[in-house]
Amino acid sequence: MFKKNLSIIFAIVILIIVSLSWIIPLTMASDTGYISPENYPLDYDEWSAPDNAFSQDDSYATSDYDSRQNEQTWYEFAGLEEVFDSLPGCPVINGIQVSFDAYGSGGGITYDIKLTWNLGTTYTSAQTSGVLPTVDSDTYLTVGGTSELWGRSWVKTDFYNDAFGVYIKQNGALHDWTKLDHLRVKVFYDYVQPGAPTNINVYNRVNHCNQSTIDFSKGTGADTTLIKYSTEGFPTLSTGTQMFNGSNNSYYIDYDVLGLYYNTEYYLSLWSWNNTYCCYSNSASWFFVTPCNHKINNIYNNTENTTGGYEYSYSLFYGYNIWLNFTGVVCGNTSLTKYQNIVDATGSHESIYNSITGWKVWANYTGTGSGCELQYFNYSDNNITLNLTYWGCNNTNTSNYSINNDNWLNIAGFNIDADQLTIFITLSLFFFFFSEGYRSKKRSGGAFMFFSGFIFLGFSLISTISLNALYIVPLMIPFSGFIMLIGIRKWFFKSDTEKTED
Repeated sequence: MFKKNLSIIFAIVILIIVSLSWIIPLTMASDTGYISPENYPLDYDEWSAPDNAFSQDDSYATSDYDSRQNEQTWYEFAGLEEVFDSLPGCPVINGIQVSFDAYGSGGGITYDIKLTWNLGTTYTSAQTSGVLPTVDSDTYLTVGGTSELWGRSWVKTDFYNDAFGVYIKQNGALHDWTKLDHLRVKVFYDYVQPGAPTNINVYNRVNHCNQSTIDFSKGTGADTTLIKYSTEGFPTLSTGTQMFNGSNNSYYIDYDVLGLYYNTEYYLSLWSWNNTYCCYSNSASWFFVTPCNHKINNIYNNTENTTGGYEYSYSLFYGYNIWLNFTGVVCGNTSLTKYQNIVDATGSHESIYNSITGWKVWANYTGTGSGCELQYFNYSDNNITLNLTYWGCNNTNTSNYSINNDNWLNIAGFNIDADQLTIFITLSLFFFFFSEGYRSKKRSGGAFMFFSGFIFLGFSLISTISLNALYIVPLMIPFSGFIMLIGIRKWFFKSDTEKTED
């Protein structure tokens, strides 16, 4: 029972550690482990069989002081590059240790050891080892250590491309020799990967309906924060578009500056960055939807008008239901009357509206929740000043546009626009065909009634397109179908007695 409970407790602890790993910085005070050389070069190549120092196997690289064959360099510590390349940042190098298994022919023999990071172009100052034993004891002597930097600062790329090497020179009396069984290196370093950003929140800015604010807390150990966005899932460091890269804990997301679409879903990824270790944290993610756009775009002059009023042409951005009151009510009246035009969320649409003495536009957010609310316009007698007022984004905002009166037409008289004329002709044809079909007792009367139903169906579609009167369709389609069925019956399925009339 105890073992079972212990397993459960252990699993919970592991789960908590994994869950918190994305916000807790990854801190490592570590080392590379011992790495052996894999090659030796032409410079300082005086020892016999230097490749025998690649591993501890009682095969020896030998030096002879008497013949002055006492200097040798080893390279290609490839394992160091593999370790540092696996870290996604810049570890801080704290120390380098060289150790070796060797013995000599007499007492008092030591090694001078130097390091190079550029294939022997430059070396550090030498450090002298302890005295070598006189028999092979398979023990290692060390030079350097956890905090020994050999007189310089190191970066991880100093160990890349096989450019790091170790130089050894034998010190001793005349006729001394040494045998080196194994040479190896260990590098000590610190590495801190910052924690991911936390406390992320995106909300609309007060008085700025084309902006949102993103707040966040920088991750532990972070100097800056990187934010990227995409409409196709959460970005990675190599995908998406950069939104922000800085040291602040908040950012104003300006849709127009960034080219964001309104009423659109956006996926955000955030990373912390540490300057010292030049690395990113794991990513944190957030999701938000931009609100509808509150701005009227591209106001320009009109070309047609109605009696005593104005016709105004403009285009709107995405996500509106547009209502226009054109019955001459006082500006600011909040009643909705007569005219509705639906602008979908696929792009900007140009629309023409009529008014008599004053007019206003209502905009209602087509998505969920309450976004844009009332919008209305008014104008003065001399210079047409359009005062746009809208509510939303937590406050009221006003934008003013002016258009010179010369660009507006105000012609007395009565004009019938193309939609009104089309509807008038369509209804006239319907009544003509229907009356002829109803009065006629011939088969041709059925044809008249069929075409009258067809025309009436066309009228409902035209009305829907022209007036956005969606309620007409469910009423007119059954009625049109009924008339068409009567016409077909009379046209094709008359009784034998009725056929004699033809």
